[in-house]
Amino acid sequence: MSKNLFNKINNILTRWNPLDVPHFIASDEYKDYVQGIVSQGKDFNRIRSELKRIIVDQMGLTFMDDIPEHSLDLDNVTKEIFEVL
Repeated sequence: MSKNLFNKINNILTRWNPLDVPHFIASDEYKDYVQGIVSQGKDFNRIRSELKRIIVDQMGLTFMDDIPEHSLDLDNVTKEIFEVL
């Protein structure tokens, strides 16, 4: 993976900031997730599933597809990542 691609995806995750960490540490907080996301390829559903897995299994956050804000937020982030791959 190129450094440029890594930085683009990490910047998307940093702006999204699902853990709501302070901005000055957000880019470090999410960088470990980039490789797993990129490994899903340019497949919207796989990227979305990986993001959902990260949210629930690794971050310990609650996510429910039937809550419009959750679903729309995840779809928007997935779309941003999909577009840079």
